[in-house]
Amino acid sequence: MATTRVPKTPWIPLESNPDVINQYVHKLGAPDSWQFHDVFGLDDEMFEFVPKPVKAVVFLFPIPDDDDEEEEEVAPAPDSADAFFVYQRIGNACGTIACLHAFGNNRDQITFTPGSFFARYFATTRHMTPDQRADELEEDRALPELREAHAEAAVQGQTEVPQPDDRINLHFVAFALHGGILYEFDGRRDAPVPHGPSSEATILSDVARVVRAFVEKHPETIQFSLMALSPGSLDAQPPSSTVVPN
Repeated sequence: MATTRVPKTPWIPLESNPDVINQYVHKLGAPDSWQFHDVFGLDDEMFEFVPKPVKAVVFLFPIPDDDDEEEEEVAPAPDSADAFFVYQRIGNACGTIACLHAFGNNRDQITFTPGSFFARYFATTRHMTPDQRADELEEDRALPELREAHAEAAVQGQTEVPQPDDRINLHFVAFALHGGILYEFDGRRDAPVPHGPSSEATILSDVARVVRAFVEKHPETIQFSLMALSPGSLDAQPPSSTVVPN
């Protein structure tokens, strides 16, 4: 772990709910056409309910009890040097960090609302290091605007709203493509984690492969959630948003 990452006052965590997350990212400047959608299973037939093309996937999972022992330093992959990556210094802000990674690694394909948080932040941090990008989220810079939008989104949804100091055993990470490689972006780590070749046509099945490996390693992980980011929508959706490992 990088020693420069100093945790800040925790926020209220976000719910893994596309309606909540979409309102949040649109308020930050994402175009209305770019939305998160539930991924209802890890089988190919369930991917038919996800609009294409898929540009990123956000994964929410219970943190394993042995996570501190398993989390090892990741050497930056040579091809990931210009990928967008930012460290997480704020407790319970992993949902926001995952959204930054999902949109940041597609920023050249998106026209953000002029003057919005996303437009300003990604323009300012384009050539910065992960530490410097984290600096730009500090309270005397972009943080008040972002914190207020996060706080508003955190009290929405269908589950009971926790307190900022509650111990939350859930964590968001993002998967996105860069240079034909699928990367896992986790602000707790030192660098993006490569997971092999991938493309927009195979990103869902490739993420499913990574998730299955995680579940096999941690069989106590019964439920988790996946959301896919896409500039499209579908009318028909299955009734349940729970993902059960195969």
